Amino acid sequence: MVRKLAVRFLSIPLLTAGLAVSAISPFAIAADDTFIVQRGIVGKGEGNDIYVLSSSLIDTNAQITISDTQGSNSLQLIGGLSITSSIVASDTVQLTLNNGAIVTVLGAGSMSYTLGGDPLNGTAGSSKNYQSFVSDALGASVPVTGTVSGGSSLINADGSAEVSSVTDGGEGAGGGYTEIDFTVVTHSDIGFESMNRKIEVFGIPIYAASGVDESRLVHAAHIMAQYLDNDENGVIDNQPVLDRMLAAKSYLFMWKTESDIESFNPPDGMEGQDLGNDETIPEWHTNGHQGQFDAALEEVWHLITHNGYSAEYPNVFGESVGTSLANAMDIARGGQFITIPSSYPGSAWYSYDDESCDYACMATEYFYWGMTSVLGAQSGRLSEIQEEWRLNTPALMQSTDTALYNLLTDSQYKLPTVLPDGSYNQ
Repeated sequence: MVRKLAVRFLSIPLLTAGLAVSAISPFAIAADDTFIVQRGIVGKGEGNDIYVLSSSLIDTNAQITISDTQGSNSLQLIGGLSITSSIVASDTVQLTLNNGAIVTVLGAGSMSYTLGGDPLNGTAGSSKNYQSFVSDALGASVPVTGTVSGGSSLINADGSAEVSSVTDGGEGAGGGYTEIDFTVVTHSDIGFESMNRKIEVFGIPIYAASGVDESRLVHAAHIMAQYLDNDENGVIDNQPVLDRMLAAKSYLFMWKTESDIESFNPPDGMEGQDLGNDETIPEWHTNGHQGQFDAALEEVWHLITHNGYSAEYPNVFGESVGTSLANAMDIARGGQFITIPSSYPGSAWYSYDDESCDYACMATEYFYWGMTSVLGAQSGRLSEIQEEWRLNTPALMQSTDTALYNLLTDSQYKLPTVLPDGSYNQ
């Protein structure tokens, strides 16, 4: 089921380094400001702002998102900044630094960029627009659609950049080639202090509490990778969906005990989904889909659909009344029930009755049941799930829930066609 984690606004005090800077928050800042970026969610202020990236000030393994749609803003990369890899889209760029920090810039196409220089003493650097920044500092070209991978780069104080060649090219119709090594790392991400490890999958972090088995953390990462890159060619199948997830600051949070959930204090402006250690069952995929079901298939998919598909295709996969998904769900439930009915009509094949699940939650769950049934995950589970869902095979979906089946198999949405099994590129 969906467990939506609470979100609150976040205000982060910065190391000023002698600058007159303000705390970063999503509320309006009227003045033109210079921000020393260290960690967390940055921006959304009025005025013409400068965001400074310095290798000596950015926290190790920090997860940073810069988003400022007001004014004319710029990103200054101080000499000595080392970029180990990058992913470039038409209006988003993600930089991985040599200290493990990942910087995602939303609205990147409307920003200007300064290489080198020093804002403390007024030394000018080399100014560039987005296209020339990507070309000169990352060794790539801005794609019209999808993403491309940039090379590694060292920014020099004089405004030049030493760029290593790009070895993996992009794919125009999809995303850029990205290799995931599934390395589990420690981190210092604000708001996730109770989570001692994480893995990043195409820029989406998966955090784990101390009691979570590392093998299950890695398994969840493989499931996410297979959902997003279903043919496992290193190219995101539906890049706009991933872009929506990145824009929502999506994350998965793995817990072992209820106290892990109770002590978790999620950051403002981020949208997350939880997954329990004991409900993550890699063995389900290797023992003929017998025994306890692998809930990673459900909870990871909820994160992708809620933050990705419903945002990118609001009229189709949106979770409110009147979307294509919701209209199909109303048929499946035997009527349009905004709240849980006392009993479902006998004709219903989707009859979820959790009182804590509102209409939008019902739509999210319906998307999950339909997708995993089409992919074959539910074929041997009818006795377990029939109180809630009865179209447990691809054939039943195709013959009975034609509205949802047609949505899920429509190639324009690039939905998965193969059930993930936790073995991405293995």
